[in-house]
Amino acid sequence: MEKMRLTMLPLVVLVLGFVTRVSPGCRKLEMGTEEDPEVKEAVDFIQEKVIITVLLGPEFIGLDGDGGDDTGALHNIKELNKAPSISNHRYYQHGDSSLPNLRKCPSVKCHRFLAIVMDSSGSVGSDDFQKEAAFVKTLSKILLMKANEYNLKMCLTIIIYSTNVRVVTNACCGNSLCAIIPKLDQLLTYEGGGTNTAGALKVARQSLQGSSNYGRSVLLITDGQSNDMHGTIQVAKSMREEDEAKIIALGVGTGINYDELNGIVGSSNGDSLERVIHDFNQFHELANILLAKNTAGGSKTYETICDVNSMKYNYC
Repeated sequence: MEKMRLTMLPLVVLVLGFVTRVSPGCRKLEMGTEEDPEVKEAVDFIQEKVIITVLLGPEFIGLDGDGGDDTGALHNIKELNKAPSISNHRYYQHGDSSLPNLRKCPSVKCHRFLAIVMDSSGSVGSDDFQKEAAFVKTLSKILLMKANEYNLKMCLTIIIYSTNVRVVTNACCGNSLCAIIPKLDQLLTYEGGGTNTAGALKVARQSLQGSSNYGRSVLLITDGQSNDMHGTIQVAKSMREEDEAKIIALGVGTGINYDELNGIVGSSNGDSLERVIHDFNQFHELANILLAKNTAGGSKTYETICDVNSMKYNYC
């Protein structure tokens, strides 16, 4: 595999509500067993576009090994103490008094930064939100294992939105994934209400710029159309064009607005950035398959990586 050097390239990944109808630009993935070609396609898509790309990014992959997969040691890993930060005059201010206003924290340094933005609106419902939360917890464990494998530090912010927007865990608090994961059952609580996707993306954009890092990502989960389609698309466009962000969409549910979905994703230069799968039950199943895939071959697990001393959680 050709060696590639690290560059600062924000990435935004959206996981959007699973849908049952399909537009020309989106693909529906019905799930059964892992041997099902469509399930394998969904697993491969999330493995490549969400797990590997969020953590490493295509510009990060310069691996020792046979060059045929994502195993091995990264080349040219940047030093954490040299991680760049956004200048004060460029730091994003959303100007909305109804939203959380996150402070800048350049002293928090990471190779990769991820903000997970979770839909807790009334259309999701309490039961499906718990499946969404289980997926987020499983994904967090996988990202921890991958970061440990490649000796990278990853920062994590989690945001829940419905009518209001709530920051569940803030990367500026300096918590490790080992500290965050045990708290997720307590922190990820259902709210109900509207679908303020634009507000959630505004807070996520601000959060992305808070720490010093070499690469940023957002994972947005929603089950349908936002309250403000135009505002949502405009925030996403700003993140793509001004923050050089890539947006990837994976749909879950029955209420997707495809015009909004495609407006959020934008042009992909031929690279498929949308996937559609069926419902939250399959979302949960998919998480379990991905966990098994990423723990095969004797990889260290969350339980073996984290010790009691690394699980102290800081509130800020």
